[in-house]
Amino acid sequence: MEKKYLIWGTGNIAKLFLSTHINEFFFRNEIVAFADNDIKKKGKLFFDKKIILPYEIEEYTFDVILICCSAEKSIIRQIREQLKFQGMVLTMKDILIAMYSFYHDELRIYDKKIVVVGNPNNRETNLSRVYIFKEAEYVEINQVEKLKSMEYDYVLCTWPSEYWHISSDKRYEIVERKLIEKIVEAGGVDRKLVLTFSVTGIYWSVDKRYSLGEENPRQVFLLIKPGVGTVGLGGVILQVIPNIVYAKRNRMIPVIDMESFKNSYVAQDRIGKESGWEKFFKQPGQWHVRDIQRSKNIVESMVKRPNITIDEEDLNKYLEAQPILKKEVDEYCNTYFIGSRRILGVLVRGSDYVIMKPYAHCIQPDIGDMLRVVREKFESGGYDLIYLCTEEEAVVNLFNEEFGKKVFYYPSKRVECAVKGYLSESSMYREQNLYRVGADYWITLNALSKCNALVAGDCSGTQVAILLNQSRYEDIYVFKLGRYGIDDIVSEGKGEFSEASKT
Repeated sequence: MEKKYLIWGTGNIAKLFLSTHINEFFFRNEIVAFADNDIKKKGKLFFDKKIILPYEIEEYTFDVILICCSAEKSIIRQIREQLKFQGMVLTMKDILIAMYSFYHDELRIYDKKIVVVGNPNNRETNLSRVYIFKEAEYVEINQVEKLKSMEYDYVLCTWPSEYWHISSDKRYEIVERKLIEKIVEAGGVDRKLVLTFSVTGIYWSVDKRYSLGEENPRQVFLLIKPGVGTVGLGGVILQVIPNIVYAKRNRMIPVIDMESFKNSYVAQDRIGKESGWEKFFKQPGQWHVRDIQRSKNIVESMVKRPNITIDEEDLNKYLEAQPILKKEVDEYCNTYFIGSRRILGVLVRGSDYVIMKPYAHCIQPDIGDMLRVVREKFESGGYDLIYLCTEEEAVVNLFNEEFGKKVFYYPSKRVECAVKGYLSESSMYREQNLYRVGADYWITLNALSKCNALVAGDCSGTQVAILLNQSRYEDIYVFKLGRYGIDDIVSEGKGEFSEASKT
């Protein structure tokens, strides 16, 4: 597998892909240089390697050109027709498939005993993500010396975004490298046996085909597994709907599985006994997981399919709420969102986003900027009320102080303030029914979609509310601040106001 790579592309796509995989894939392979068509980048460094112009690639010795940008087809034409390069050219998808094959077929890591090294605040969530391994134990990062006396096949370090504090340099791959060094030095682990958390993402990035028996030989089922780990209902929906569309286009039957693993809506002791999807929504194809357990043709998917754009029609066609939940939504919305009152909807995502700054997630605005924009929009748009959607009680208090009786919100349980660790491990989740958590969130998103306009941070809930609204908002203001760990804003420790998107 060890090869020399010339990487084509030095934008955010390349930055995200390489930050995620450089300490895993490129620990076993070598990057010789980066190529880019932008003459202004010539001679600069990217991931500590030189950026060259395309015509300079003939001066380098390498095995593969890896394209790390969105314009893959046009770049391939340029490589073949203009540069006359006839060697191997791969895309990021090709690399993910090759990596999955290497880990699954050659190393067989998913059949091995793994020790997960992670943040004690996120123990349960991190363990829920590694159900793909045959056996897993957990060791806190400040106790890695225990590894010297433990038996394992590989050691897996969790997301570096849990450890921004260990380095003044907030580059994801540098923080990850420091974690690996600590595991090797303090834990006495061979570097070749240290895996990064990207190997879990690789597993989820590739469709897996297999057979469970001889039943239903004429049907092909796309078994969709969304919501691994801490993903909330908004993120689940944005993953499920494109997969349903993909299944329909390829004559497969979509079946959504949120029961065979722990997720935000199924506790560890309820695995296999209830479905985190069917608590809220119906199966789109009328087939259930239990119906296909001996089927001949299964395609297991955790892929997000970013190339499939979903619209309001897809949401209405494939997302049907269970009768009880639909009744709750209708009763609330018909009570508070009828008549001539003009309502400005506001979504503030705080808690774990603000504290943890999860890698590659959208940066959330500073609360001062949010209040300022809401005030401007409220006054200039002539709105009567503000509907607030947030999981944080401290945010509710700030809006009450600023707007008084003009602000209202759904009476769900909230965390007191920004929490350490993931929201799904907070008391809000532990101390109440998981159906209630998801149902309250779905009700608030539907209510948000009934407003006349929207001001929001960029997150899954915002995207779902816009889809549910079906293009009826008269004004949309979404803070576009980049992504944690990719854009420079993260190094300042808080969001920075920038131009928002307006549609």
